[in-house]
Amino acid sequence: MTDEVLYNVQGRIAHIQINRPKAMNAIHPDLMVELSDRLKQADKDDENVSVIVLSGTGDHFGAGYDLKFDWAGRYGKGVLDQRTMLLDCAEFEYGPWDCTKPVIAMVHGYCLAGSCELAMMCCITYASDTAHFGEPEIRFSMSP
Repeated sequence: MTDEVLYNVQGRIAHIQINRPKAMNAIHPDLMVELSDRLKQADKDDENVSVIVLSGTGDHFGAGYDLKFDWAGRYGKGVLDQRTMLLDCAEFEYGPWDCTKPVIAMVHGYCLAGSCELAMMCCITYASDTAHFGEPEIRFSMSP
């Protein structure tokens, strides 16, 4: 486990935080795997966890997928490679939806693109007064 996803349980609440504040909590493949693993861990822990809270550290919930990350280097550039990448991203985003326990997104600051989709898959989204939701990829003819 890296320090990019923080996990702790307090009073039957599993707190999962994306911890990349310098990158506005942007998502990359390793973070996707780790966050998915923590969601599954909390969902399976019936003895200690009743609810899961998902949040981000720093000033923002998340800026979506990390555009500085070498996605093509990780997945490849072919059509089937891109399909694999999109399936991995979809599986990640549906993580909260697939949990049997309630998942609450605690949103502050920017909640954009893939981070917005992640929040939408939660049972409840609590938005602070500073929360800004958006799907900026639409401006580039990309679907959310």
